[in-house]
Amino acid sequence: MGTISNGARRIGAFLSALWMPPECVHCRNDRWLGLPLCRDCHRSLKPWRAETPEAYRTRDSRFLFILSPALSILIHGFKYHHRRRYAAYLCACARRRPELAAWAAGFDALVPVPVHRARRRERGYNQAEIIAGHLAGHWIRPVWPRALVRKRSTRSQTRLSKGERGRNLEGAFECPDERLKGKRIILIDDVFTTGATSEACAAALLRAGAAEVAVFALAKVEPGSPEEDFVREMEAAAAYAA
Repeated sequence: MGTISNGARRIGAFLSALWMPPECVHCRNDRWLGLPLCRDCHRSLKPWRAETPEAYRTRDSRFLFILSPALSILIHGFKYHHRRRYAAYLCACARRRPELAAWAAGFDALVPVPVHRARRRERGYNQAEIIAGHLAGHWIRPVWPRALVRKRSTRSQTRLSKGERGRNLEGAFECPDERLKGKRIILIDDVFTTGATSEACAAALLRAGAAEVAVFALAKVEPGSPEEDFVREMEAAAAYAA
């Protein structure tokens, strides 16, 4: 049995190397096992905890990690360069957090933050929908990908203040799904920066009759941190390239 397991691991490592370069996407050292990061960068990811002090407490929210440069590179690759395996890796980390599953058990469905149809055609997918799909089986909650619709395109949020972000998103979302009435919803996104997008989505869901809207994102940007500037620069570069 041990020989078979070792052989399977070697085959898995070989196949993984075909899909990913054998180096950490952040520091370029050797990757750890089949992960996109080396062991040190993997261990550097800082879990978000419910007791973490933060300014955003207006609704129930949970996050997987505090944003860091290594995490930013993973999310950027997933969001803009079709590296879906990075999302699978991060969601696997989420599945190892039993407190998140216990929290999700109190809700009825997962609703991804939508992208405009033009952006979906450009990327070929909605990153929040893929995240929700990875989490749904473990959290045993359905995904309602059409419950929330982005009815108009908006300016890039990258260089906007929190107030400007809120105004930029006014009237951007609507909810055509009648199943929302009386339901408790988890809104799913990749990165939580100022909360403007989440608030606009939550407001639309509540207008449609949802009883409660909570938020889950893979990464939480800490206001005033060096990582906040780092992710804004990466977003700006991606927006320029698009």
